[in-house]
Amino acid sequence: MSDRRLRELERRLEQDPSDQDALTQAIAARQRAGLPVPGRWLVSQVFGARSFDYPEPASVSVLTPDGRRRTVGTTPNPGGLALPEHRAWWLQPLGPSDAGLARAAELLASEPHVGLSVGPDVSAAGLGALRRFSGLRRLDLSGCAAVDDGALAAIAAIPGLGWLDMWGCGAWGEAGLAALSASAGLVGLSLSRCAQLTDANCAHLSALRELVTLDLSGCLGVGDAGLAALAELPALGYLDLRGCDRLTDAACEALARLPELTVLNLSLCPGITPAGLRALRAAPRLREVWAVGSGVTGQAVAEAALPERTVRT
Repeated sequence: MSDRRLRELERRLEQDPSDQDALTQAIAARQRAGLPVPGRWLVSQVFGARSFDYPEPASVSVLTPDGRRRTVGTTPNPGGLALPEHRAWWLQPLGPSDAGLARAAELLASEPHVGLSVGPDVSAAGLGALRRFSGLRRLDLSGCAAVDDGALAAIAAIPGLGWLDMWGCGAWGEAGLAALSASAGLVGLSLSRCAQLTDANCAHLSALRELVTLDLSGCLGVGDAGLAALAELPALGYLDLRGCDRLTDAACEALARLPELTVLNLSLCPGITPAGLRALRAAPRLREVWAVGSGVTGQAVAEAALPERTVRT
């Protein structure tokens, strides 16, 4: 595909980001040319309905085009499972073990866009085996105690990994986060309720230049300085900071520099005041702010006068 044709497709996407035909062609063209694919394109993809067959016991879920998570069923299933139109799908082995995880990677090797949800009993060695899982796009490690620095280094080496959820994973440290920062293709990351995340090690996240969504809710070690380190992420559109109670209006001043920020959650951040909302006026694409349980009241929202923004208090 010529450069001219690619520019044509990109103009179509600027005019209509939901144009799936242009999106599919543009992603394929960039991949063929060895060019990076913008994260906002990857999170906008919708895949058609299909059938899926898997011989081992597992639960299968999808992320529907409207953003809802839905369980499709369990495997094995005679005739296979019918996956509806979806943005993503993932499989959760029932009673997972290291051997089961390796088996899943083997059985799903030919799938180009796979999501995997891992239970808390898998070891760091089992997670290390995933580095050979080239089709893995989404990995949910919520509550997995085995996610230490070595496991994160292995996960960072998974080619094509785009989304990673580490909710409540408390065993990793700065070395692991530094290794993860080399995972250039990440477009979605959750470190929710990871108490070891601090202002100092937030700096490693600033290397994830393709990040579109970032969940730091409940990360009590993160304050204004940590947010300042993230303020230059060029693609970040969704940021969840619920319960980060050390934040003040200075964080809003930094976040207003994010060129693609669209949705911001500052609920349960009592240090955010109307002055912080006023600072957010400078955010060019911001459309929705959540401030439930913050230092902002309904009257203050009116006084802050954020035009064309929805502010929820």
